[in-house]
Amino acid sequence: MFWNDDLITTLSETAVEHLGPQGRYLEKANSVVLISLYSNEAGKFWYGDLDLDADRDSLSKIFRKVSEPIFVLPDMSAYDERSIAEMSLMKINS
Repeated sequence: MFWNDDLITTLSETAVEHLGPQGRYLEKANSVVLISLYSNEAGKFWYGDLDLDADRDSLSKIFRKVSEPIFVLPDMSAYDERSIAEMSLMKINS
């Protein structure tokens, strides 16, 4: 599969704007440690810790910027043979 470079750049920049830098570290009890954000057209475009409750609005803003569904996956999922949708902890499409 070939990724859309312009979309990767847009998604990466938007994720950093709303979530913080790549590799973000959180010390919160309800955070999910080391996840990756993927899209079908861009592949992996951001990684770090997420607080699924506090970051939900930020994830929706990233989706609205590109109207491309975003999948939250455990970072080590690159070694998994299942599809992105099957491995996803959460799908953002609104």
